[in-house]
Amino acid sequence: MNKSSFDSAKDLIAYHWTKGTEFDSVFACSDWRAYGALVALRNMGVKVPEDVKIVGYDGIRVSRYCDVPITTIQQNTQMLSQTVCDTLWNLMQNTGIF
Repeated sequence: MNKSSFDSAKDLIAYHWTKGTEFDSVFACSDWRAYGALVALRNMGVKVPEDVKIVGYDGIRVSRYCDVPITTIQQNTQMLSQTVCDTLWNLMQNTGIF
């Protein structure tokens, strides 16, 4: 059974903190992972954001509802998808590969 991204981030951060790995920030690839890091650190008495800063990456609602708001990078996925499709189409038209 796979752990959720929340649980895996929570466990990983707790492991490294208790092992003595020094860090003052976490850049998580999703807001759920950022929230898992937040919960782990707060469970160990670490002050967020005073001692460790956390940044998530996807801008979903969980970042807004945490008792300590998570800084997050929101992507415009519709624009990114359109740009990728346009670029791929142009490449297909101009190269003769496809």
